Amino acid sequence: MATFTFDMYLTLGLAIVLYLLGSGIKAKVGVLQKYYIPAPVIGGTLFSIVMLIGHNMGLFSFTFDGNLKNFFMVVFFTTIGFLASVSALKKGGVGVILFLIAAVILVIIQDGVGVALAKVFGLNPGIGLAAGSIPLTGGHGTSGAFGPYLEEHGVNGATVVAIASATYGLVAGCVIGGPIAKRLKDKHNLVCKEGDAQKATQEQAEKDETLAQKGTMSEKSFFKAAAMIGIAMGVGGLITPLIKKAGLSLPAYLIPMLIAAIMRICILCYLQHHGAGLRCGSYRNRSLRFRYGRYPERYR
Repeated sequence: MATFTFDMYLTLGLAIVLYLLGSGIKAKVGVLQKYYIPAPVIGGTLFSIVMLIGHNMGLFSFTFDGNLKNFFMVVFFTTIGFLASVSALKKGGVGVILFLIAAVILVIIQDGVGVALAKVFGLNPGIGLAAGSIPLTGGHGTSGAFGPYLEEHGVNGATVVAIASATYGLVAGCVIGGPIAKRLKDKHNLVCKEGDAQKATQEQAEKDETLAQKGTMSEKSFFKAAAMIGIAMGVGGLITPLIKKAGLSLPAYLIPMLIAAIMRICILCYLQHHGAGLRCGSYRNRSLRFRYGRYPERYR
């Protein structure tokens, strides 16, 4: 069997090619757009099929460098932390609490069923977790973070099982959820009036235009965003080993994500205190999402 070894640069290049491939296929296949199947999943699934064929037929196999995967995993979850918004939670009201309760119940059911089935089939109970809430609720990102963590604790193959389960959950959720949503819409006659639709479209277009004008990215704003992300990752990298020494093992991304959320809240409070006209935890402050990297002029 021929083995192809991809270093960090080749791995990155292949990932980009597969992403572009998935984007091209999604643009051509309407059903993939209809059910919101992500382009990386499309390209990655096709490549995984090629790998499966090569492995089962004894023709070829691939070995990839995982350093960039771990790095970008932490970067991704750190940016998620910068989306934290107190006011957004307040606006959600009771609905947020009900959704949280439902999510917790579903997580317990997923893990309980997963562990029970793993024991029935004589597998490590950790495999049940790798096929439970980690991929089905957390998705590919959480699977990529917790899979290696489970393997470090003796659950062989946890990463592969988690990623495969996340892929199945994503596709199944889209295929099942789409038709169910359409049926509920038809059953309850949920239609959008033409006048309301035109008004909403116009308001959204005006909002997008305003954000485009205010959110133009520059070299300075991009550096500010990258610097804040790097600081959050650095502080998290200092705290995580200390927590591990205390006997609690956490995924590498968790503490940087929490640090990013704290940084956002603190910056918003600072701007409010200094009269920037922003409410503490304001959801409208798009700048601190670091998507656009824009601060009020007096703070640049």
